[in-house]
Order: sequence, then C-alpha cells, then structure tokens
Amino acid sequence: MIKVIIIDDEFLIRSLIKKSVKWETMGFEIVGEAEDGKEALEKVEELSPHLLVIDIDIPIINGIELSSIVKEKYPYIKMLILTGYGEFEYAKKAISSGVYAYILKPVDNREFEEVLLKVKRDIINEKKRRQYVQVLEEELKNDFQAGRERFLNSLVTANADCRNLYRDIKRYDLSICEECAVVAAIEIDGLIKKWPGKKDQDIWIFAVGNIAGEIFGEYEKSIVFKGPENRVICILSSIDNFGDSFLEICSSLCIKVKESIKKYLSFTVSIGYGSCVKGCGNIPLSYSEAVQSVERKFLVGKDSLIGFSEADGIEPNQSVILVDDAEDVLISLRIGDRNAVERRINKLFREINNAGLSKDNILIALMEFVSILAKFADERNIDYSEVFNTQKHFSDVIRTFEVLSELKEWTLQIFNNIFKYIGKNRGLKTLEVVEKARKFIEDNYFVKELSLKDISENIFVNPSYLSKVFKQQTGYSVIEYLRDFRLKRAMEIIENRKIKHVSALADEVGYSDPLYFGKLFKGKYGISPQKYLKNL
Repeated sequence: MIKVIIIDDEFLIRSLIKKSVKWETMGFEIVGEAEDGKEALEKVEELSPHLLVIDIDIPIINGIELSSIVKEKYPYIKMLILTGYGEFEYAKKAISSGVYAYILKPVDNREFEEVLLKVKRDIINEKKRRQYVQVLEEELKNDFQAGRERFLNSLVTANADCRNLYRDIKRYDLSICEECAVVAAIEIDGLIKKWPGKKDQDIWIFAVGNIAGEIFGEYEKSIVFKGPENRVICILSSIDNFGDSFLEICSSLCIKVKESIKKYLSFTVSIGYGSCVKGCGNIPLSYSEAVQSVERKFLVGKDSLIGFSEADGIEPNQSVILVDDAEDVLISLRIGDRNAVERRINKLFREINNAGLSKDNILIALMEFVSILAKFADERNIDYSEVFNTQKHFSDVIRTFEVLSELKEWTLQIFNNIFKYIGKNRGLKTLEVVEKARKFIEDNYFVKELSLKDISENIFVNPSYLSKVFKQQTGYSVIEYLRDFRLKRAMEIIENRKIKHVSALADEVGYSDPLYFGKLFKGKYGISPQKYLKNL
C-alpha cells in the first residue's frame, strides 16, 4: 500500500478529501493527518509516507515552503498541492519546488482519482528503479570486494601476477609500504567443532575480521581480509619502522585483538605472525611464517600469540615411532597388559613434545600409533564405531584436532574403549558360562550327589572359575542355587499332589536322605514337608 498524509488546517476539508475517492481500493492507505506545516514535518519523519496531499495555505510553514523542505530531505516523497483559483499563479511555483502536481479546489473527484492513479504508477516505478540501482550498486560493491579479496589471497600465497602487482595494489587502494611489512594470521580456536555449518563459520570469521580491522586500523598502513583455510589475515606495513621494533608494534596489536575477541565474542583465537620483509614480493614469505607460527598452537595450546623464529623453520629428520616399538605395543594389547600400553602412550607424547616436529609430521606419527590400536581391534573383531565413537576413519578424525593435548585425550580414550569393550565381551562370555551352569542344574537337579565338579565338567569350565563367576553374577554359590532349585521343585510337586511320602519326594528332587531333605525344606519354608503334605 502507498502511505498518504493529508495536510490541511480545516477538519472539514480533510474529511472531504478522505471521502472523495476509494483510497484503499486504489491501493492507498491514509496513515496520518496534519493541521500545519510543522506538524506535517513531524508526521513525515514518524510515518515515512510515499505521498503528501498538501493545502497551499496552512499555518506556521505554508505548503510551498513545506514542499521545498520535504523535497530536500526526502526526495522520493511525492507531493500534491491543493489550491484555490485565487492562489493558482502562486501554486505554479510549487512545481519548481518538487511538487508532483497541483489540484484546484473544490476537488473534482474524477480528476483527483486520475492524478492519484498516475502518481501511484510513478511511485511504484521509481521504487522498482531504486531497488534495481541498489542491487546493481551492491553487486558492484560485492564484485569489488570479492576481487580485492582474491587479489590479497593471491598476493600472500605468491600466486599474484608479478607484472601487474603494483597496478592491482593501486586499483584496490591498498595501503602497503615497500620498506617494511609483516603478516599476521588469526585462527578461531575450535571453529569447525563449534560451528560445523559454513554459514555460521563465515559469520564468526567476519566478526573477527571486523574487530581485527578496527584495531589494526589504529595503525596507518594496515589491511585485514579473509584468507585461506578460514583464517583472518592482517598485513601491517611501515615506512619508519623495521625489525624488532616493528614486530613489537605488531605483537601489541595482536594482543589487543585477542583480548577484544575474548571480551566481545566470548571465544578465543590464536595468532601467529611472521618476520619483517622488504618489498611486496616478499609478503608471501612473512605469510608462510605466520601460518607456521599459528600452527604451532598444536603444541603450545589454544589462545596463543606466537611469533616466528628461525628455529621454527628447521624440520628435524627423525621418526618418533619405531616398528619394533609398535610391535611391542601390539603384543601388550594382545596379552592385556593395560599398564604397558598406557606407559607407551604417555612416552609417545613426551617424545613428540621434545622432538620439535611440524604438525603434519606429528599427525603422521599419531596415525601410525593409532593404526596399531585399529589393527588390534580388527584382530578381535571389536566394533569399530564403539572404539572410535564414529564411523569416520581414524586418520580423518586425527586431522580435526587443533591441539596436541586434545589428541592425547582422544588416543587415551580409544585405548580405554578397547579395554572396556574387551571387558564387556568377557562379561558376556561369563554370563554364557553362568547360563549354561544354571540350565544344567535345572535339567539335572534330580541326580543324586550332583556336585560342583560334575556341573563344571559338563559345561567344560574350571570348577573354581565357575564357583567364582556364578557367585558374582547370581549372588548364590553353585550349591546354594542347586539346593534352592530342588526345594522349589519339591514345593511344586507337593502342590500338584503328585506325591504323598517325604522319602519319595526327597528322592524325586535328588536327595537320598529324607531327614536331611526335611531339615532343608523346613529351613526354607518354615514348615516340615510332612506337615505340609498333611495340610493339603
């Protein structure tokens, strides 16, 4: 709907204007009225109308002055001036003040309707044009920003066209000094685990970039943009500073960024920065060092600020895990030596911490070790998903960890899961043994002198083992369970009136001595079998 304000100092005239045409049917909505020019301006600011119907002769600010003010402040608002014959020449001046049209009073309803329909078409068309222009401007802006970001990414990764390097720096209005530059890489700690969706990741990367942009913007020559691998990249350059003094400036700005993100966004980032370089062509070197530095959070931990040193670039030529050592771990697993495996895991991570390996080499070493656990799981047909808590291959899971301490916890958890699974399955085997013993008792309770040895031999287990596990699982010893089952069975026989003599009853349930049987029966039910038989 097109919003309309009617402005006239006479209530009757305003009422007649409202009744002169079918406003709503034509697509208009009268959202307000005003008696004078001052009130009209207040209503315009409050209600944001599309059209004003203004009487030329209103108090405080007349119609012509009002139209000039509105045209200057709100150029897209259309205005219709109402005027009498005596004010006709004066009303013509309103056209130069941006008035769409003037209408003579008394208002001819048909003429008024035609003007309204015409102004409605123009309002709609202008709105469409403005929207189209806004879309074009936004697309151009986005294209420029995207082009700028592509160029900066190619600059830091040494993929920029060297022949057009300075032309593109000028084209994108980038503040980079040739004398000195240093690159910092900002990484959100736990980004993928906290926000698995790309849309959410982009929002938080954008937020970090905004904060970093404001803080690095305190320094005259700085550029902040989204770089490769979901990092925010900052290029700081200077004419006057170089070396350690400039790195101190960079470090202090990075500290501010870390503190501000923690304060306003409630999460942490890790930042690495490279060394100072001269010339735009050497920016990729500082960027590479910044990436190496921020990746050292794998060893240092999250929420870190890490500067580059020459020693960081030296990769030791050594392997952490030896094949015979791996075989020892596998043997320890096979014989169930939990302590030996745990000692080896702790030793492994100490060796990794002391070896000075890169993140990639550490991950390779860990994959080699975890593959031993996986091999053992395969040997024992252990459910992979129960051990690793995922259907993903362990090598893919390992790559998701950002710090070594979390990877150690995960490795220990796998080791614990393996032993839990083994223990649980050993428990299942125990239950099978108990179930077999129970079934054998219930099938053979009537056998005279049935013993623990007889039962264990028939289910092929050691008597002492059977005695131990049966008690653990049922709360009864094997002989106690046999006795109780025989007595329950004797009660069933009596109640079914299948037998009349105690001696026959004792014999039926596996007791050769009726007196002993009678004593056991009374102990359980509080009445002798003889009395029980008589009472039936």
